[in-house]
Amino acid sequence: MENIFPACEHIRQRAEWVNTAAAGTVCGDLGTMLLEGSESTGTYLFLCHTNDSMRNVIGTFHGGSAAIVADQCMGMVANSMFQEDGHAPTSQLCVNFHRPLTAGEDLLVSVQIVNASRRQIHLRCELFRKSAPDKLCVSATAVFFRTGKE
Repeated sequence: MENIFPACEHIRQRAEWVNTAAAGTVCGDLGTMLLEGSESTGTYLFLCHTNDSMRNVIGTFHGGSAAIVADQCMGMVANSMFQEDGHAPTSQLCVNFHRPLTAGEDLLVSVQIVNASRRQIHLRCELFRKSAPDKLCVSATAVFFRTGKE
């Protein structure tokens, strides 16, 4: 696989498809939208909406919900990296928590492609409150495994 970063328009289309196809699920409820991207650096910025159902028992944003947001945004990039048949499911996800988030607030999610080979795509992302985009709340790394045509 060539190390070519996906086009922003391709990622926008994928986000729209996921939001429609996953309507009524936590992934569809995020309403993930690509705000901007750099096809030359492989860096993309998303907006995700959260809701009160994503909180934990103490009222903050559940860590599992944060993992879903990170995986969803990185997955949209990974699955946009090739045009042929196939998918890129998550094979490894590591999430680190820096500051608490509040369910119901909009999140900015920065995704960067770290490395890509024929079979694996390595990405990292950072989650910020839209209201405080300079304060890192969650960071994550993931490996996606490419399936489909060789």
